[in-house]
Amino acid sequence: MKKLVLQAVLACTVFLVGCSNNNKETTPANSNNVIEQSEETQKTVVIKHNYGETEVKTNPKKVVVMDLGLLDTLDNAGVPSIIAVPKSGPLPSYLNKFEDSKYENAGGLKDADFEKISELTPDLILITGRLASSYDEFSKIAPTVYIEMPRLTYLDTFQKDLDILSTIFTDQKDKFEGSLENLKSRAEKIKEKSKDIKALIVQTNENNVSVSGTDSGYGGVIYNTLGFTPTDDKIQSNAHGQQSSFEYIGSQKPDYIFVFDRSAAINTEGAPSAKDLLNNDIINKMDAVKNGKIFYLDSEIWYKVLGGLTSTDRMFKEIEDALEIK
Repeated sequence: MKKLVLQAVLACTVFLVGCSNNNKETTPANSNNVIEQSEETQKTVVIKHNYGETEVKTNPKKVVVMDLGLLDTLDNAGVPSIIAVPKSGPLPSYLNKFEDSKYENAGGLKDADFEKISELTPDLILITGRLASSYDEFSKIAPTVYIEMPRLTYLDTFQKDLDILSTIFTDQKDKFEGSLENLKSRAEKIKEKSKDIKALIVQTNENNVSVSGTDSGYGGVIYNTLGFTPTDDKIQSNAHGQQSSFEYIGSQKPDYIFVFDRSAAINTEGAPSAKDLLNNDIINKMDAVKNGKIFYLDSEIWYKVLGGLTSTDRMFKEIEDALEIK
């Protein structure tokens, strides 16, 4: 009788071990792009932001990211739990891994696909200014944190954003901490060389031209952060710059002209390139143009991916190249 009981116990033990091993073999570690994490890595934190306070579990397993600058920064830090991103338009080439079908399409930078996002049951949604007006709608789906886009005080705001991200994604905290130090050092070197240089920021959009002041996204970087002096400190505040004309631009006397092609950044079909639009007698007579000091910057990076660690590195590199800083 004892022998029969012993055999039964052994058989049951083998069966249970076999089941356990089978579960380990058939359950993928990253099923549906969801990261397996131990409960010890998660605790609840309260994130204060411009739209209130949000309770979030640290190291969330399913994250929807609705901004390309944020996506850039999270990818740079190696955050593994991103499940959906805005893919209604083309992604920058260095972020093209997110074109893979394992990353769901969460809509556009300005028009989220709320139905799809709801289906994904995310643990966290991250948004910036382009979708701020939809904060309440996002919050009905999942905990939502508003991250301020770096603009007027670019590096200071960026640092605050990184502090929030390191509080949420504690597994990558060391990647966020100190990640701006190199950029801050480079900004100081640029400011040393740019402090006596007058600049004009021009944006083209289809057949229209505008100019940007110190309170724009472009101006926040070029004027406020990197130290160039605007040729006109009365340029009005506007997200896309102050509507302008070739005659106004030609009347300015900048040492440097920085040009952004919004149509190229958002892939507007049939729009003339900024170079073609500005290739006219008025602009070509300007000293900055004659001296080769007109610079057509990477508009996709500056317009669509503002506030990313990789994008900011590339933005600064373009200005360093313009100033011939080695």
